[in-house]
Amino acid sequence: GRYALQDSYNVDTPDGVFDPLDPNFGNNSDSTRILTGETRQRLQLNPTFDHSLTERVRVGVGLNYETVKYVADSGPSTRTDYDFTVADGSLRWALNTQSKVGVGAYASQYQAKDSSEETDAYGAGVGYSYSWSEVTGVEAKLFYENNDITIVEPVRSDESTSGWGGSLTG
Repeated sequence: GRYALQDSYNVDTPDGVFDPLDPNFGNNSDSTRILTGETRQRLQLNPTFDHSLTERVRVGVGLNYETVKYVADSGPSTRTDYDFTVADGSLRWALNTQSKVGVGAYASQYQAKDSSEETDAYGAGVGYSYSWSEVTGVEAKLFYENNDITIVEPVRSDESTSGWGGSLTG
């Protein structure tokens, strides 16, 4: 678990890295506003469990819970407090000492504490990894995600999005 109490300036402002390909990156985002007299309290709990069923097969489950509260010195906060939870499970099979396949699924929920927005999501994925050594290898993943979004303010709207994706990492 982790607990953090930070001022809004250090939490929400971008770091000092300059991107020569996009020097104006982030200038239109809300995160570049400097807010004085506001803090963020963040509590994260992330228990995980991983178990070997056989020498080649492993199963894992995890839960990630995060609650965030913004507190202003004077007046109401300009940010929205929220809760976010993800539960996931995975099954991995070692084909040999160098290659592994895995499948996994998850469900998540985001809920603004002022009831202005809620998002329910679920997804699944499959992956393959191959290691040439302890520090070098390649991994390919294919995944699917679906999101059901409800926004209450200013007018209630329901939206559902879904999509496929993939990654190749070396």
